[in-house]
Amino acid sequence: MNTGEHSKDAQEDRDMVDYLLGNMSEEAEARFEARYFADDDLFERFLIVKEELIDDYVQGRLSESEQGQFERRFLNSPQRREQVDFARALKQKLSDPKASVQAAAASGREPWFSSWFPRALMWGRATAVALLLIIGLVWFVRENRRLRAELSAIRAEQSAQSERERELQRQLAQLRAAVPSNIATPSPTPVSAPSPLTSPVPIETFPAIVLTPGLRTAQDLPKATLAHRLPLRLLLDDKPEHRSYSVVLRSADNREIERRSGLRAQYNRKDESYYIAVGFSAASLNEGEYSVTLFGDGSGGRQKEIEKYRFVAVKQ
Repeated sequence: MNTGEHSKDAQEDRDMVDYLLGNMSEEAEARFEARYFADDDLFERFLIVKEELIDDYVQGRLSESEQGQFERRFLNSPQRREQVDFARALKQKLSDPKASVQAAAASGREPWFSSWFPRALMWGRATAVALLLIIGLVWFVRENRRLRAELSAIRAEQSAQSERERELQRQLAQLRAAVPSNIATPSPTPVSAPSPLTSPVPIETFPAIVLTPGLRTAQDLPKATLAHRLPLRLLLDDKPEHRSYSVVLRSADNREIERRSGLRAQYNRKDESYYIAVGFSAASLNEGEYSVTLFGDGSGGRQKEIEKYRFVAVKQ
């Protein structure tokens, strides 16, 4: 790698750290997020930089100002706090192996690594160093496999979406080819414009129902008018942590009605908020209370429940 490429990579890493610590302007954050969702290589590098930032925080290598920004900005997400807690617990286990051995001896159980080495060598300096290297290597391999699995799942999803689009194009071409070419096209007959009183009302004229997370009393639930379509906007408490999402619409008795997958988070500059836009058919709904569960799509088809929303459907 030449000096120019190395300098570019270092600047990109610095930009990622500034993004995680909240040091970017709104315009710069929007540009970075657009690249983050579109560039697979940048997404993979971003995950690595985030792990390194967590390790620097746990190891106490951040400056005083960076530590304060990390705690105010980065730790405001429950998922990120879980990652920091895991890194802190791993650091504690690696930094004090003697305490782990003494605790295991006090409980009458053998240390988990006692079967790897003879008891006579367990306290040796060289053995302790080798043990730490093995633990670090196992952790690194596991994290690397997890990141690669997530990236493979994202790429597989994009490939499947492209295949669906190509199949739709093939079907459209077949339909066009099936229409006889010798059918004469009638000349258009001038038609006077309809009066405003008889013009049909477009279907998609109904505004989206904004749903906020959390379970509230029935009196506070938003009301959605049943028309042709039921457009919903699901607000997120924090910046999106997943590349795609799925939602499930259920009735009050927990019966699944409809499911949507492959949804992407969107950013509202006016409100400075993130949301998931989804629409359901109102033909299968009756008046009453409904719930919408939001899942984050993970690797291997796994899904993690993010939020739950509720609303009340009413007739026009």
